[in-house]
Amino acid sequence: MRAHCTPRRPLRVAVYDVAGRHRASLYNGPGLAGSNRVQWRPPSLPAGVYYIQAAAGGRAERRSVLLLK
Repeated sequence: MRAHCTPRRPLRVAVYDVAGRHRASLYNGPGLAGSNRVQWRPPSLPAGVYYIQAAAGGRAERRSVLLLK
């Protein structure tokens, strides 16, 4: 997933399951200006639909992903 943000704004990228439970934090720190890329490779979660949310500067973007094993 790619997230765009302004420099030094806090960037938080997290994974949630379909019930809305927090399953993983992928990144929580200062964002770099422009495009930021995060990769997710979960070793212990079952296959299914998950949501990845990126939040920075008061804005949030959520994408659904299908995890296949």
